[in-house]
Amino acid sequence: MAPSAIAASGDTLWAAYAEINTLVKYNANSMREELRIGGSSSPFGNPTAIFPAGSKLFVCNSETNDIWKIDTTNYKTELYYEFEEPLL
Repeated sequence: MAPSAIAASGDTLWAAYAEINTLVKYNANSMREELRIGGSSSPFGNPTAIFPAGSKLFVCNSETNDIWKIDTTNYKTELYYEFEEPLL
């Protein structure tokens, strides 16, 4: 399965997998998976874009028309913004 979005932040690669509503953190040096956020009880709805900003990560979801914010220091996730219009 191919990722729907990829973003680099330091020695970390983040990949979004829209089909399974999951965000995966990879070590960029070893390409080993380090963390998974989402799955069957995921806050994501078809994640299609990832934007790193310092210690925050913003994930755009085209199915739920919202953006989720993840604090990469403690992996707390919270709804950042919800749109009435579809996100592409």
